[in-house]
Amino acid sequence: MSITRRDLLKAGAVAATVAALPRSMRAQLGRHAEPVPPIEDPRLKALALQALDAARSAGATYADVRLTHERHRAVDHQLGAADTESMHVGVRTLVAGFWGFAASPIWSPDEMARLAREAVHQAKTNALGQSRPVELAPVPAVADGHWVMPVQVDPFETSPFEIQDFLGSLLYFLARTPSTRPLQAVATFDVQEKAFASTAGSYCTQRSYRTAGAVQFARRLERGQQGTTGLDCLTPAGMGWELFTADFQTTRESASWLTDYYTKAGKPVRSHGCAAAPSAVDAPLQHNPNLTLAPGHDAKDFDALVSGMTTGIAVKGAGTDMDFQHSSGLGLGRVYEIKNGKRVARIPNTTDSPGG
Repeated sequence: MSITRRDLLKAGAVAATVAALPRSMRAQLGRHAEPVPPIEDPRLKALALQALDAARSAGATYADVRLTHERHRAVDHQLGAADTESMHVGVRTLVAGFWGFAASPIWSPDEMARLAREAVHQAKTNALGQSRPVELAPVPAVADGHWVMPVQVDPFETSPFEIQDFLGSLLYFLARTPSTRPLQAVATFDVQEKAFASTAGSYCTQRSYRTAGAVQFARRLERGQQGTTGLDCLTPAGMGWELFTADFQTTRESASWLTDYYTKAGKPVRSHGCAAAPSAVDAPLQHNPNLTLAPGHDAKDFDALVSGMTTGIAVKGAGTDMDFQHSSGLGLGRVYEIKNGKRVARIPNTTDSPGG
């Protein structure tokens, strides 16, 4: 069998990608260290409770502990995948009205006890005067709660080689566009698993995702001028790999450009509502949406929508006004306090929208 130069380059790319994936971090839940287990593992609850017990024994009137395990993956169309991983534990204590905190990257029974004692010691050190009363608002205990952010495709269960190939295909498609030179395509993924326990009786866990990307290309403009831009539809979102593959940022006009794709996929040609303008003086342009909303089955006004809320706040006429760099902005709307499904008070702010 003959081996071509292309085969050697591909094999080298695979080897480089595998080498970039680090070994899994380890936790000591028993006698021996082992890879960090899923956050639902009941042994993590026992580990967290050891920190709480040690904090009580050291004199804390209240304590809580958080364990976080985070994975980050970046995939470049040329360089392949690079993974990083981190794990931490933090213990917070309340002693005589003063707070203490200690954190570490080590998950082990001995470390839980050490952090608890250190947090209590710090709280006592912070007590420069007489003890002061601290009243913590009552909160219902969550004995064993678990929440997972719903994503269609877990990016960490998708082959990084498949992702790399997909990114390369995007640039290949751009290269077929006249006056366009592709530059870079990259995808980034984060998943955080978190466990929380407190002396108030709560223990709960959660898993959340964040996916983003960047596709950069250069365009030759009129009179030979060059301009560099990118796709403005891959901003960070609480989604999985489907951010790249399941949907498009479209208006009623641009949706028709994808007719062939929708036909092959067996999907209707439709706009995803991405034409927007800050006010009537601005022409509507295509923008990336901030939220993905699903319509309800019944027609309801504002009061009917909040009727199911027990306690909370609701914003009427909500909106955002971002700066031109999309790095900061203002939230707009009228804010109401809700109790037992009724508006009981208006919360004033300086950015009320008219007619709310």
